[in-house]
Order: sequence, then structure tokens, then C-alpha cells
Amino acid sequence: MSKSGRNIYFICVTVLCWIYLNLYHASFALETETHKAINRYITQQSINDFSLNNYLKNQLGMKEGTETYFKSGYLDQPILKWIGYGGKAEDIDLRPFNHFLNPLTDKGILAYYSALQWAMLPVGNQEWRPISSWNDVRDYYFKALTSTDTATRENWFALTFQGVGQIMHLVQDMSVPAHVRDDKHLKLFGLGGDGYENWMDEEDNRNAIANYVPVISFEYDILFPLNIKNLFDTDRYNGTNPDITTSSNIIGLSEYTNANFLNQRKRIHCLEV
Repeated sequence: MSKSGRNIYFICVTVLCWIYLNLYHASFALETETHKAINRYITQQSINDFSLNNYLKNQLGMKEGTETYFKSGYLDQPILKWIGYGGKAEDIDLRPFNHFLNPLTDKGILAYYSALQWAMLPVGNQEWRPISSWNDVRDYYFKALTSTDTATRENWFALTFQGVGQIMHLVQDMSVPAHVRDDKHLKLFGLGGDGYENWMDEEDNRNAIANYVPVISFEYDILFPLNIKNLFDTDRYNGTNPDITTSSNIIGLSEYTNANFLNQRKRIHCLEV
């Protein structure tokens, strides 16, 4: 190959790498440590006298509650850490490309699954490991409850709680304005990205989560069956009725965020107009 040919080849490879890195970082919402912190904080909360810790002790006979250890692969850690780990694991490989959901179009980014589709895929259908759709997690839980071998049972329980953490990650991404408008916010070498995500990645702001008191205003309603889909999108907000997202408890997080918050690109557009 001639010198000029090598130069052209090098430029092409560099450009392709740059495009890949930008698209890859564009697919991230909250940073991994933020997801980990949120997962662990939520897991430790007690809401209306219900807590995961009490449920594990009283219903599953796990005397240590969320401090019960389970081993999978080289990791041997308590449930609390498995759920936190799931918050980080969901950003492994190309999984983040499936973390977008525009509630007005029901689509994700580019040709990838929407976050809702990704969360609800049938057992074994996610392309990248760790496989953890809601249906996979339910399957892991069933296997954990029915396995007789201790090591096998521990592995399934570990994957169950890790998977719960991964589903929590997907729901959390629906709180990021850019991720409910399919906004490819470029970030390279720590520069650029989305202002909200960058702000949340600062340690002081991330730690501030622990000072928030959960506001729970939810009653079971036949219009809002207890399923995972409705945490993302209830198909009630259509772009012309934003008041429904604040006047009703029956609303998905992607709908609430899309209707009530501007992302950086949308804000700049409004200022220009």
C-alpha cells in the first residue's frame, strides 16, 4: 500500500472509531455509578411498611434480608450489592443503544429496540449478556425457587437480583429528557454529552439522592394493572394533553418526562424560536 493509501486508510479508521465512540457514549443516560447508587438507595427504602428487606426475611426465609449472600461466577456478594451491580451491568457492551423510548412514537434510537421492548423481550432473546429482560428475571426467580442444588440455586438468585437491578436501570433512564426524545447527545473523552446526566454524575449530586424522601401516591386501579410496561409508558399522553401527566397517577415515567422537561437540544431550539 502506498503512503497516500495508508494515510487514507488511517483517516477512515479514525473517523469510523470516532463515530462509534460518539454513538456509544450517546446511548448512555445516567452514568453507571449513578444507577448503582439509585438502585441501592431504593432497595433500602421502606414504603408503607413494606421493604424488600422485610419481604426477604418474612416471605422467603432469608434471615439476613438484603445482606444475604449469593455467589455467581467469581462474585460472591449480598443481595443489596447484586441489585446495585445490575445498575452497572445494564450498560455493558451495546446494551445502552436499547435504552431510549419516545412515548409519542413508541420507538427507540436508530434501529434498536425501545427501552420498553428491550425490557419485555421473551426469555433468552436479548442479544448481549447479561441477559435480563423482565421475562428472563422471572425465569431466573422460578429456577432459584425450584432448584435443589445449593450452588445452582445461589446462581439463579444472584441473576434474579442482578436482573432486577438492570430493569430498574431501564426505568431510571426514562427520567432523562434526552432519552425520551431520542436525542443523540454526543460525548467524547469526557466532553459534551447531556447536561443533566453530567450533573448527576458529580459525586455530591449523586450522594444527594440519599436525602430525598420518596413520594408515593399510588392506589391500585383496574386501569393501571401492576405490570412493568406501565412504569415506562401507559399510552395516555399523546403530545397534546400534557396536563394528564400531572393530574393522574396513572402515567408512565417516559410520558411524564417527555411532557414536563426539556433536554439540552430542545431547550436551545426553543430559545432560538
